[in-house]
Amino acid sequence: MQTKKKEDSKIDISGNDDNDEEEINKPERTSNSESQKSNDSDSITNKDMKKVILKGIAAVDPECRELIDTAHVYTESGDVYDALLNQTSAQHNNNKYFIMQLLESDGSKQYWVWFHWGRVGYKGQTSLNSCETDLMLAKKLFCDKFLDKTKNRWAERTNFEKVAGKYDYLPTDYSKIIEEKKNDNDIDDKKEVESKLDPDLQHLLTLICNIRAMEETMTELEYDATKAPLGKVTDEQIKAGYAALGKIEQHIKKKDFSSSFVEAVNNYYTKIPHFFGMRQPPMIKTIKQLKTEIKLLEALSEIGVAIRTFKKKGDVNIHPIDRHYMNMKCEISIVCADDPKYKNGFSIDIENGPQEE
Repeated sequence: MQTKKKEDSKIDISGNDDNDEEEINKPERTSNSESQKSNDSDSITNKDMKKVILKGIAAVDPECRELIDTAHVYTESGDVYDALLNQTSAQHNNNKYFIMQLLESDGSKQYWVWFHWGRVGYKGQTSLNSCETDLMLAKKLFCDKFLDKTKNRWAERTNFEKVAGKYDYLPTDYSKIIEEKKNDNDIDDKKEVESKLDPDLQHLLTLICNIRAMEETMTELEYDATKAPLGKVTDEQIKAGYAALGKIEQHIKKKDFSSSFVEAVNNYYTKIPHFFGMRQPPMIKTIKQLKTEIKLLEALSEIGVAIRTFKKKGDVNIHPIDRHYMNMKCEISIVCADDPKYKNGFSIDIENGPQEE
């Protein structure tokens, strides 16, 4: 098989075409391969976020610049060849992800397998492997890599079992993505339809429906929305997060910080990706830390419900922001500054002030 310059790397079926197990803690390090890039010196911020192009069910990784406009994630009989893996080992300062996709050309039967790995919150390294027209080879490379990283078979991923020292698989609920594609209610769509709401109310709803602002709020809680986008976190993930926190709580109460405690912390961070930069993931040893993580899970759950509410199907002849307002099933009234209600509410706010928990 030929190696294509600047686009594809030579295929290594053994699964050793990357060094992600070393954990990339040296931002300056670069790869000698033209198809592999190390960008860990720059963490992913809101300014770095790229537009995701959705063709089919799953979006091509935005870092795959070579193919993002000309290929799509391969799907066969409901199987989407797209996987997000995550692994955290707080005691070893490991906090890493591994993305893998089998890509098919939009215009021909050409196939590639894409790998993207690094520390959570950083761009990391990439490897694009050409399989030319050999779909079976592409599947083998994809499945072998999944097995190598998780010790689970791709065909049996519905019964996935986490193996110590290996990556965990974070499944994506593609049914939600399919529904969203059918009911794409983006606020920027259908601008030709006029809103019947008061301009001030429109502005308020725009703020409420601002997913970017939600992501910034989650960033303050050190959640990594770039790897697990808001609204895409599954209920199973959140339940697993709560289960891990429950175990951590028992250890805190007993002041037992043994290996089983460390395992629970690692499991939590693996299920719920966090961005700590190059800092070592902190052990959750206090009730205060525990409450912060509970707050994060509550926020993730509430935001998921909110986003699903925004995405509900509605009359296409109604402005999207009007549909969002209808889906909220509540009434919001504009109160002027000289209205007694405004003054009363303002005085109550001052009187109560911020309360310590």
